[in-house]
Amino acid sequence: METSGGASSDVRRFVWVPLLFAAVSGVLVLWLTVEIPVWDDYALIPPLWKLHTGNFQIADLYFQAAENRPVLPVACLLLLAHWTHWHHVAINLFSLAVLTLFACTVAMKLARHSHAPKSAVWLTVSGLGFLIFSPVGRHLWLCNWYLNNTLGVLLVVWACEFASRRGWASLGVSVLFSILATFSNTNCLALWPSVFVCSFLCAGHGNVQWVASVPWFRVLLWSACALVTSVVYMMGLDLSSAAGTQLGPKSVTGVISYVFQYLGAPFCAWQRIIAIAIGAVGTVLAASAYVFLRRNGLCGPLVTAGCYYCIFALIAAALTAVGREGDPLWKGRYLVTELFFWIGLACLLHSIPASFYGKGVLRRAGMIGLGILLCLATLNWGRSLKHANGDYCELKARRGRILAGVPKPEDLRCLYPDAKQLEIFFGQLKSARLSLYRDSTGEGADKWEIRK
Repeated sequence: METSGGASSDVRRFVWVPLLFAAVSGVLVLWLTVEIPVWDDYALIPPLWKLHTGNFQIADLYFQAAENRPVLPVACLLLLAHWTHWHHVAINLFSLAVLTLFACTVAMKLARHSHAPKSAVWLTVSGLGFLIFSPVGRHLWLCNWYLNNTLGVLLVVWACEFASRRGWASLGVSVLFSILATFSNTNCLALWPSVFVCSFLCAGHGNVQWVASVPWFRVLLWSACALVTSVVYMMGLDLSSAAGTQLGPKSVTGVISYVFQYLGAPFCAWQRIIAIAIGAVGTVLAASAYVFLRRNGLCGPLVTAGCYYCIFALIAAALTAVGREGDPLWKGRYLVTELFFWIGLACLLHSIPASFYGKGVLRRAGMIGLGILLCLATLNWGRSLKHANGDYCELKARRGRILAGVPKPEDLRCLYPDAKQLEIFFGQLKSARLSLYRDSTGEGADKWEIRK
């Protein structure tokens, strides 16, 4: 379905698919958002309090939150929280808009360059929309702090797009987006080696010899930018004390199994063995598609994009395995990074000529596999929505008790690990009339009376 200018209107129609799923998620944001910070959100309070008291400096953006240095997302969150008095719904809708832009960018890329029939493109774009906006990843648009994830993946897509183009201006834009992505989320560090690796994987198509086709100077320049960015990023970063980080020796089999589980989580986050099997099959399928395309001299924008996305997802999964092995994947905070692999696989498969799929065995096998994944994703979707509703009811009750000044001990533990620090945070929120105290008129206890 390669398009020229005359078919651009047909391509734009595919944008309506992610917009439709985004509208459903928007309803869920309005329904499930509770106006209270939770866990990672509290990292925003110190700089926000400095901004409120007039003591904020630009250097305050360069701080460590867990293993991240989320300079760009924190800047966006501070502005939004300051302008809206930390209106959680408004910020969640902004994060959802960023995720929607990511989904639309991917849909346009796939629709514009696909060699598959139009029906297959519709099916693929619909499936990706179903997964991207799944309640499995609800924390991405129900927890303000996870703007760092959605903003990071959007910047990764843009960086890959410009990295695949020729010209020094495109390279400069790609480097800029890569730096911004890096200072959004630690997983985006995987972008630098993925582009480096793909510079070799995507070289040598056609009759051009591989060594001669590698853009060596661009590769060296990219490597230098990656080195400088990584050094600046890691400077003063204390990973040993980062919350949730589990550094130390890892077994090779443990890392590999976690990587496969990471990749399969969007379809079956609660069943480890099934998720590992899905991830392993997907990896084999992606490698096979790449080898087929190379041997047949097939190249194009989707082949390059597919390599970028798959390699990025694999490296990001390995980074997570090394630093956070055992972190439950059903939480969904990694959903969009996990989906990069499946978006990349879709790009590779859509680069294969439609005539190849005319063979009965392959078509039937593909439809069966797609049907199984769709069933698993639907079960994952429904189960996550049920849990989301339970989380909403529980969090709303906790917020009510905190506003009344009589929280239970478990209310505090579920919001933040340090109860004394939490009381200070809520005092600052109340003084500045932010978040749950945005519409407060001063009622409620100044000190908590914790119920046993």
